[in-house]
Amino acid sequence: MNESENGVRADLKSTLEVLEALGFLVNWDKSVITPTKIMEYLGILVDSDRMSFSLPPAKVKDVMNMCGKALSDGKIPLRAVASILGNFTWAIPTIPFAQSHYRSMQQFYISESKRVGGDLSIKCSLSLGARSDLEWWIHNLNEMNGKDFFPKNPDIEIFSDASLSGWGAVCNGVTTRGPWTTAQAELHINSLELTGALYALQSFAGSARGLSIRIYLDNTTAVCYVNKGGG
Repeated sequence: MNESENGVRADLKSTLEVLEALGFLVNWDKSVITPTKIMEYLGILVDSDRMSFSLPPAKVKDVMNMCGKALSDGKIPLRAVASILGNFTWAIPTIPFAQSHYRSMQQFYISESKRVGGDLSIKCSLSLGARSDLEWWIHNLNEMNGKDFFPKNPDIEIFSDASLSGWGAVCNGVTTRGPWTTAQAELHINSLELTGALYALQSFAGSARGLSIRIYLDNTTAVCYVNKGGG
């Protein structure tokens, strides 16, 4: 990467000279030697101008068609489910919140493959959760396609904490808190931390749309769960 086209060409020339001097063979058929801001690598578009990853339009169409066919067929082979999951997993780096919208499909595949002894040719009826995941991809893939290399600076920051008796949160000097119900008090502390974080988001940004929010938690399990979009 360079700030100018001429700079890129000079860097490319130097790089090629070093590689060839070391005995490397350059695969010219797979090489892009013309300076560009958008390049496809391993099926993903890398945009150095917008600093983002995205799926090519043809791949977006393929994934949406795959999801639509699975929904319309009703019963589909587990091999087709595995193929859909493979596409979802591969697309995660390019789609915000994608990790939160394939786990029901994943759970369906795991449970059904165990039930039939790993025979991927068996056709199964999709669970409600699996269908919900497929519908999310169909309705959101076009709009959500494109993920920044680096997280944006947050619009707001929220600090949340929880104990066995209740939860609390702070945002811009404003505090909020609340006790647990009898049923909630029986939950594991990890679940309480996540529930407290949810209540904090609802309190400070419940009606907001399109905001970038950073939430601070002191529970490593909860942090991992949030960062991965689920467990």
